[in-house]
Amino acid sequence: MVAKNGVANVDNSVNPFLEEVEMKMKKYMLILLLIIAGVCNAVPLSDNSCTVGLWHMDSASSGIVADDDSSNTGRDNNLTLVGASLTTGSGGIYGEAVSYDGSDYSTASWKGGTSFVLDGWFQPDDFSSSTSKTAFCIYHVAQITFRSNNLYFYAYNTGSTATALSVLNLSADTWYHVIATVDESGAMTLNVFSEDGSLIGSSTGNTSGVGGFHVDTRTMYIGAAGVSSGVAASAYTGLIDDLRISTVPEPATLALFGIGCLLLRKKK
Repeated sequence: MVAKNGVANVDNSVNPFLEEVEMKMKKYMLILLLIIAGVCNAVPLSDNSCTVGLWHMDSASSGIVADDDSSNTGRDNNLTLVGASLTTGSGGIYGEAVSYDGSDYSTASWKGGTSFVLDGWFQPDDFSSSTSKTAFCIYHVAQITFRSNNLYFYAYNTGSTATALSVLNLSADTWYHVIATVDESGAMTLNVFSEDGSLIGSSTGNTSGVGGFHVDTRTMYIGAAGVSSGVAASAYTGLIDDLRISTVPEPATLALFGIGCLLLRKKK
C-alpha cells in the first residue's frame, strides 16, 4: 500500500510466526552447541560476544583472577577470591585451577539477562552425604550443587520457584565438564561430560513460566550458595577450572562457535 505522500506504509508489528521460528532456531542451535561441546573438551573455553565472564583460573594478582575479555575488551568482570587459592603444578584441567576447602568462595557480577549459560569444569571432593555443596550460585537465578553423589542444576522463575535438573551417580575426585542453560522461554538443559568428551548424562526441563527468569544485577558466588555473617553457605570443596558464564547466543554466534571449536580440535 502507498500512502498519500507517496511513501510506502511499513508494518512494524512483530510477526508471531517469525518469533516462533527464531525461538526454535535458538533451541536447535543450543542442541548443536551441546553436541559440539563434547568435541571441544580438549579446547580451553574462549570469550565471545555473549560472555558475561570467563575465568581460566591460571593466575591471580592480589586475590583477583582476571576476566578473559579478549572479545569484549573492558568488560572486566574479574573474579575475587575470598580465601580460595590457586593450585600449583598444573592442578587444573588446563594449567591451574581454584581450590575450595568448604569455608572459602569467590565472587563476580551477574549483570542480568533473559537467558543463562554456565560452561565449566568441576572436580568435587567427596559429596556422598546429603549435605549440599554448592559450586555456583546467583541467588534466585541459577545454582549448581553436588550432594548424594549427584549433580543438580536449579533455575528460578520470577516467583522465586526453583526447577531442578540432575545427573546421577557421579564420583568424587573426577573432572566433569558441565553445561547448564536456560533460554528465553524458560527451557532448561543440563549436560555433563567426562574428561575424554563422553556424555555422562543429560536432563531437560522448564522453569514453569515463559520469560520467568530474573534479569536484575546480582552477585555470582563460586564455591558457595552465598554468604551469611561472613560465613560461606553450603560451601563447596574441590577444584574449579575454566568457567564461563554467558547469555544464550544468537544462532549465527553458535554456528561460528561450533566451526571454531572444530578447527581448534583438528589442529590438536
